[in-house]
Amino acid sequence: MRESPISTQDIVDAGNSILADGRAVNGYSLRNAIGSGRADRLIRIWTEHVELNGSSAAGSISIPVRAQSLISSYVKRQEASVNQLLQELAVVLNEAAQSAALEEIDSLKASVEQQRNALLDADLLIDRLEQTNQDLENQLVVERDNSDQMRTALARMEDQARKDSSALDVLNSQLQEAQEQASSLHESLEDEKMVLGRTQDEVLRLEERVAGLVEKSKQQDAALLDARRDAQASREREATVNGQILQLQRDRDVDVELITRLRLEVGTAATRVSQSEAEANAYKGQLAQLNDRVGGLLSTTGPGGSHE
Repeated sequence: MRESPISTQDIVDAGNSILADGRAVNGYSLRNAIGSGRADRLIRIWTEHVELNGSSAAGSISIPVRAQSLISSYVKRQEASVNQLLQELAVVLNEAAQSAALEEIDSLKASVEQQRNALLDADLLIDRLEQTNQDLENQLVVERDNSDQMRTALARMEDQARKDSSALDVLNSQLQEAQEQASSLHESLEDEKMVLGRTQDEVLRLEERVAGLVEKSKQQDAALLDARRDAQASREREATVNGQILQLQRDRDVDVELITRLRLEVGTAATRVSQSEAEANAYKGQLAQLNDRVGGLLSTTGPGGSHE
């Protein structure tokens, strides 16, 4: 068995301290003074100490003042009753009757002792009930503190719920704005697609025109070659052919200039197409970012509606 950490001297010192304060010594007052221990063990050791120290310590038996008053009153009443009974018995009884009366007196004394012990037990029970009541009061204080903490936590939760509701309204507003921006970007993208389509059609027309001019230039080169051949074959037609050649060269220069201008226009159109494609890609990138943002907002305000 594990030895108790509370020594006999600790119990004796606590009992003497209680007596010095003018209070009655009992198991619960000893436990309160020491801070731990079983009340029945503490009062048993204190009682043994009192008995071992004789009559000088006997006066310090741990009987509460209320119990002492009850016992004293009860004993006085019993003693008065017994004295009266003895007087009556002394008058009317003989020696044998007196012997029987003495036995009855002894029985009454034993009954008085039993009742005194019962009062001591009642006092111990009262102390236990008082201690239980104190424990219940302490528990009530703890429960009240817990209730206050729960009320505070509930208030915080309600405040957080209001904040979450406000945040959800803000997110809904942002989501609506994002959707409007997405719709606007879709419309802008469609417009850019239409412009790009028209530009591509224009480029195709210019390419077809350039191809025709190139073919015409080839034909003119072939005609010029034929004219030169004719000039070499017939000197008499040289003057006429030279005039034709000069005209063809002029026409060819004009065509070359026209081809150069058309090529510049084609290059300009191709640049515009590249710019349109770059702008379309930029719009597509903005649309993708907006879709990602909308998806992030929707996932943040997903099931449960919680937002931290």
